[in-house]
Parts: sequence; C-alpha cells; structure tokens
Amino acid sequence: MGPYLASYSSVPEFALSIWDWQENILLCSKSQPGVKVTSMSFNPMNWHQLCLSNENSLTVWNIERNDQEHHLKSKPVRLPAEDGSLMCKQDVFFSHPDIQDLYYGPVLPISAIAGLAGDEAETFRPKDDIQPSVHPTVHCWTATSDLYMGCEEGHFLAINVETLKASLLYYKPSQDAKERRRTKFRSLPLLSGDSLKKEEDKRRTEKPVLLAMAYHKDGLYAAGSDGIVHFYQIKGTHYQMDDCFDVSEPITSLVFSPDYNTLLVETDKGSVYVYKPSQNEEVIKLLDACNDHFLSADFLTPGNKYCVSVAISGEVHVWLLEDGTFISKLCLNTQATAMVCCPSSYSVAVGTKVGHVYFIDVTKVETPRVVHRVLLSNLPVRHLQ
Repeated sequence: MGPYLASYSSVPEFALSIWDWQENILLCSKSQPGVKVTSMSFNPMNWHQLCLSNENSLTVWNIERNDQEHHLKSKPVRLPAEDGSLMCKQDVFFSHPDIQDLYYGPVLPISAIAGLAGDEAETFRPKDDIQPSVHPTVHCWTATSDLYMGCEEGHFLAINVETLKASLLYYKPSQDAKERRRTKFRSLPLLSGDSLKKEEDKRRTEKPVLLAMAYHKDGLYAAGSDGIVHFYQIKGTHYQMDDCFDVSEPITSLVFSPDYNTLLVETDKGSVYVYKPSQNEEVIKLLDACNDHFLSADFLTPGNKYCVSVAISGEVHVWLLEDGTFISKLCLNTQATAMVCCPSSYSVAVGTKVGHVYFIDVTKVETPRVVHRVLLSNLPVRHLQ
C-alpha cells in the first residue's frame, strides 16, 4: 500500500516485515514466535496501518516512522467470548483483588498460591480464568478506518480501531424487508408468504459463517457458508440485510473491480461469478469448476474488461467479463499456491509450492507469457498482495 509492501513469514521466523517496494529495502520487521497468520490487509484509508488475523486473534499494527527509522507497534483486539458476550478484563496477578477485608489472611498472587516462581510465575493463569473467544474468519476495513469481522460462531462484529473495542452487531429487519426480498432476489425463486415467514425464522436462528467481505460506498457485501451474497446496511449496533443471489455452495472470496461496478464472487468448489450490483442484471457464471482444482481469480487492471484465474495445477486462464468468454490459457507446469494482479499494469504474479514467483505479462490477452521468475523461499508462497 503506497510505498509499503508487507509480508509475513511462517516457520521458523514468524515475522511481519515491511518493505519499500520501490527501493527494494527492508524497513522494519517484528517477530511473533509461533503465531500463524491467515489473513492480512492494509487500511485503504491509511497505509501506515494493517490488520492481521488468524483463527484465534485479530491484531492491528501501526507503522511508526521517525525520520528514516520505521517501527512496528501491535494492538491486539480483545474479542468477545464464543457466545458473543463481552469479556471483562481481569486482574491476572492477584486471586481476589477486590477483597479489602484481610480477616482470612493476605491477598496473595495467583502464582504464589500455585507455588510457582521465576518466568513461569509471570505468565501463569489458572485454567478456569481462560475463557475461549470467538474465532475470526474474515475482516474488512471501512471508510472510517474501523473494521468489520465475521467468525466461526456466526457472530458479526464491528471493531473500533482507536479503542480496540469489539461490538456485536444485531439483525434488525426493516418494515418492508419482505417486499424488498421479493424484488431483489436474482437467482432465488420467489417465495410464498409462508415460505417467507419460515425463511425469516431461519435467518434469526441460523447464523451463516461469513468467509468473505467487500466494502462498498452503499454498504457491505458479505457471503460465506450459506452460499448467498448478502448486502448489509449498518447503523450503530444494528444492521439490515438483503439477499442478492444464491450460488448454492460456500463462497470464499468477494472482490470489487477498481470502479466498484462489478463484483467477482469465488466459491470453494472453484466456480467464479460476476455480479453488477448497480444494474438489474442476472449473475454471470464466469467459470464452472466442479472440483477443487481452482485457486484464485482477480480483475486485470487498468480497465474492467478482463479477469484472470489460476488453478492449483498452475494453469492461468484469461476471461472476458462481459459474458464469461474464455480467451487464453498459460501453463506454468508447477503447482500454484497464490495469485495477484498488478493494479497498474497488465501483469500477474503467481506464487508456487516450491517457493518461486512467476511474473506474467498479459498486455496481449490472447498470448500471456512469463517474463520473469524469482525464488523467494524453499517453502510455498502462501500470500501475495
């Protein structure tokens, strides 16, 4: 983002590194021994800020600068309990810090009661004091530099980045929700009154696990385990939700084109759909892959005419967005693990299982070609951005 490039390494370093990609200089790095990261994103409104998350935690990182020196500062977000209740901050040093009456003896540190000393005493916490928190699955930055987050438990959270406070968001249907749903469903059949009531009851009792989010000026598009792309309008701690279309398989990625007119929808089975929220158009199935060989897809920019997809086998495909026409294919003859399109040129970077990154020139969409290859690591390249 801006002049910064962020990378996160796994075994053995487990380090977040910030680079100046224009000068090829490592600016700073911070190690987190044993901490894996499954999702990483820059704040699009402030490129000195990142969010890193895994299945157990979510952390906001700030890039602080003093002249030519750069430093990383982490701010962990305190997540709610698995049932959605907010967890109070406890005194982890004393067993009963609020007790003033010393009739039964002095208030001792928890570690002293456990008979511990040294480094073990500094970090010890009784098992009963450890309360499991929600497990993040996806996060998304907002226009106000805050965060929305989905989790395995089905909760939908808003996070204030300044206070690091996570708030549960609640579904509040509008008065005309039923009528809007009748007119806004694209690929779902129209429902009878009884079916609508059953659907409303199901919506309240069954919470889909969100796996993908894409922020838009009109609201938030999100999807997940139920295979439905939802449109959220959020006010305070409540939200209204409309269903856009159903693809009948879990959705793992939502990506907007640079002009925010086209939404690219990817599923875990390998299908890719194109949807234009501002136009009353049917959803276009761009790629129908009925197996698990599909890896990723992205818009080819500048412009909004083409899309690129890559399969795990290393096959790179170029597609026409207007009607899903297949244009060309390039075989890398190696297993792919990650892909990203450059936002400023017709080029694609593909990471592989053996640690290489292939740079592909797609200036001529009919004949894509590999122009460079570099070995980054002996381990698989898991993320490119």
